[in-house]
Amino acid sequence: MVRRLGWHPFCCEGPLAGDTARTCRDVGSRKKYDEKCPTDPVWLAYNPAYKAYYARCRKKKMTAAQFERWSRSAAELRDAAEKGGIHFEEYQRT
Repeated sequence: MVRRLGWHPFCCEGPLAGDTARTCRDVGSRKKYDEKCPTDPVWLAYNPAYKAYYARCRKKKMTAAQFERWSRSAAELRDAAEKGGIHFEEYQRT
């Protein structure tokens, strides 16, 4: 039985064809993310910043709590920019 989770067809619990160890749910969200990132300017700005801050956290140049605060703030700004709540230029400055 395939149970759909939400509206997205990639998010079912059925096994992948040829790979019974993983489900559509395991790979569907990643596939959708990979499709969106190369074309969305908000995500093109967000991803390098996230990776840079994550690297700082991994190298102990900032604490996990500092990274968590930054990450939540950056995600809120990203979501606001995607929905049109703030202009892209303002998003890039912050």
